[in-house]
Amino acid sequence: MPVEFYLRDVTETDLPKRVEWINSDACERMNIARPVTLKEAQEWFARNHGSNKKKHFTIVDKENDRLIGIFGFTDIDEMHKNANCYLVIGEKEYLGKKISLRVFQWAFRKFFEEMQYNRIYGIIDEDNIPCLKMVESLGFVREGYLRQQAFRNGNFINRYLYAMLKEDWEKQN
Repeated sequence: MPVEFYLRDVTETDLPKRVEWINSDACERMNIARPVTLKEAQEWFARNHGSNKKKHFTIVDKENDRLIGIFGFTDIDEMHKNANCYLVIGEKEYLGKKISLRVFQWAFRKFFEEMQYNRIYGIIDEDNIPCLKMVESLGFVREGYLRQQAFRNGNFINRYLYAMLKEDWEKQN
């Protein structure tokens, strides 16, 4: 039976769990300076809460209200109707339950139908095979190869740029 979940805006009470996840292996591939302290997360929340350039959500298990992960739109560009997105399933026992796929399906409806935007994109490390397979299964298109785009653990790493256009999503639905 699939895990039922909902997404809601990030609240200040979510921050300890976000800090735990950001400092864990779950967020190793995110472009975030780590480790993060609770104080830094509180400052981040104060700067970003209510921003029209970013929308951050917490993924919550409906059955027990347990926090599962985080999803968000960043670099929201109102003029050009696009945004970057990220997703982290922070609780390991929720991995492999197709939550990521369903979160993206929710995100497409919210982004393309409600917000009337045109393009969602994400940057994914070339060695993150599970994520690459997932976004391709959703219909994201590989648009570019970013050579030595990030620096992690003493090495430069390559990344791919993927995007989903509203018209591509509409063809699938």
